[in-house]
Amino acid sequence: MTKQFPKIAILAVAILWGSSFAFQKGLLEVIDPITFTFYNFFVVGVLFLLYAIFHKRNLFYRWREGILLGVLITGTEVAQMIGLHLSSAANTSFISNVGMLLIPYVGFMLYRHKVTKMDTFTIIGAAMGMYLLLGGIKGVGVGDIFLLISACFMAFYFLLSERYEGEAGGYMSVLCAQQFLIVGLLTGVYILFTQITFSVASQVLPTFAWQIFVFTALPYALIQWSSKYANEMMVTMYDGVVEPLVGGLVAWGLFYEHVTPLKVMGALIMVICFGISAIYSERQILLSKKVISKKK
Repeated sequence: MTKQFPKIAILAVAILWGSSFAFQKGLLEVIDPITFTFYNFFVVGVLFLLYAIFHKRNLFYRWREGILLGVLITGTEVAQMIGLHLSSAANTSFISNVGMLLIPYVGFMLYRHKVTKMDTFTIIGAAMGMYLLLGGIKGVGVGDIFLLISACFMAFYFLLSERYEGEAGGYMSVLCAQQFLIVGLLTGVYILFTQITFSVASQVLPTFAWQIFVFTALPYALIQWSSKYANEMMVTMYDGVVEPLVGGLVAWGLFYEHVTPLKVMGALIMVICFGISAIYSERQILLSKKVISKKK
């Protein structure tokens, strides 16, 4: 049973993040998306900082990478929260995960990694699913465009974070603290020089507090603990399949967002493409390792 705990932890993260959009959307009606992002990551960044200090980690370990990841996650989260505010929770659940299908293309741009026919097949399939989900070109709103921007940032973030986190070893808490505090710094400076306010209405403060803990602090803590035990395909499958499915079910089933058979069909096509991409990526990794071992 002990060996199953990391799998359970990653599954819990996928469920929490999938359901988070429907709960957070209500708060975004009274809290500006930038302010929401500021508190969400500044608070969790401080928690990771305290953890790193307690364990006597070098707080400046690979700080350049921490800053870069912080900039990327700022773009990801700000665009996602604006998109969630202007679009629907269900759309956010599915469109946000398009970022994982863009990773091969980002890899080609940065490192000249090979883009396969399967990569192209899954991205075209997901685009067709998204077309049905949104109700055609006419159904694309400003919020959905922000979600696509978030997905692009996410692809860069996933590719680089996978590389840096593998090198960080026992310094994952430092890397998390660095990037989350960068999010807080960038959004905080933006708030200072705009008409946006830091204040949060007292009546929603308890709700905001528990959501920060349940949907941000707890998942990232679980990821940090379970990442060294995790299988890449398992993580990708949970993120690409479980998370959007849970998001859609919660948004449509519990929060009664508008849904049609075509939307459901489009969402399922997207999830199938996410799943195929995860399985194929893992197969390519195994084949690469096999080739390398034969050469040795």
